Amino acid sequence: MSVPTAATVKASLTSDVGVDAGAEVRLAWSLNSSALVEGAFGPANFANHAEFFETRSTFGLIPVGAGTVTVQPFVRVVGTSSKRATLLQRCVAVEASTS
Repeated sequence: MSVPTAATVKASLTSDVGVDAGAEVRLAWSLNSSALVEGAFGPANFANHAEFFETRSTFGLIPVGAGTVTVQPFVRVVGTSSKRATLLQRCVAVEASTS
């Protein structure tokens, strides 16, 4: 996205998530292909185990400079090596205010 002046953008992630017992899904954001930042712009814990798949949604408020900005979410599963998580119907949106 292109931002005319420095601003705060709202980046949101929504997905139907299934997580194994004893595991959780963590969320991190990358700006312009930079190193991942977990928990700096919003919650890091995206999903814990539930009996069935559940829709999860979260957002982060991210300060950005003027110019072209790329915002990308990354998720990882925390648990033993046998633990898994599945994300279905993923949706990512980044919004900036206009005047």
